[in-house]
Amino acid sequence: PKPASASVYNLGLKSYEEGDIQSAITFFKRAIDLDPNFVDAYYNLGAIYKKQKNYSEAALAFQKAVDLNPKDTEAIYELG
Repeated sequence: PKPASASVYNLGLKSYEEGDIQSAITFFKRAIDLDPNFVDAYYNLGAIYKKQKNYSEAALAFQKAVDLNPKDTEAIYELG
């Protein structure tokens, strides 16, 4: 990932760890805006949506992760 997107992504991870889910979503989306090929940001966004039982958004995020990295077995599993 690009340096700017990586730093925003790390803020998303920190927010998630602190329980600030809405900020985590915002940071992961911003990281994707900065680097549309950021597989980990899509995966983590999907994981949050899944936890929120927002399955349609989760599936879209996991599918994008798989599209970008067809060998991402974790994202493939989540789509199942």
